[in-house]
Amino acid sequence: MLIKVFQLVLLKDEKVKLEPKGKGARSGAWNSFAVVYYLGIPTKMAACLACSTVKEFKTSTKYLLRHITKCKGGAPAVAKIATPLTAAEQLHFKKLAFIVCAKELRPFRTFDGLSMKALGQALIDVGVQHGPLSINSVSLNYIYVFYSVFDWQYYM
Repeated sequence: MLIKVFQLVLLKDEKVKLEPKGKGARSGAWNSFAVVYYLGIPTKMAACLACSTVKEFKTSTKYLLRHITKCKGGAPAVAKIATPLTAAEQLHFKKLAFIVCAKELRPFRTFDGLSMKALGQALIDVGVQHGPLSINSVSLNYIYVFYSVFDWQYYM
């Protein structure tokens, strides 16, 4: 459940809302975390405002405070007003997706999975934070991905 909520938070899914605990909160952890609401119902999970990591809290904020000391996310990004894609931009993305599937003989469902959407959202977030970058600055060649499989245990 935690991994699914984490993915939904990263994807900024409509089912998930993040709300600050408010000024009545007793712990200083709530300055850096927001309560995760799933389908409008508060959960016992909190998301870091700097890096979007989701942590469980049941009776204590001990793990939230511990995360704050180790968080590498830095200060929360300044919210920018999102503008919808134009029809031409949407068509451009659809054409690129088609070319990926056609040239590499991939199924069209390649782009349906949560993991692919999480990767896309992460790349968009990097672009928002750092501005336009070369795709070469994101090392996603097959050797890197292959060896990262061995590190997968650390992500689960």
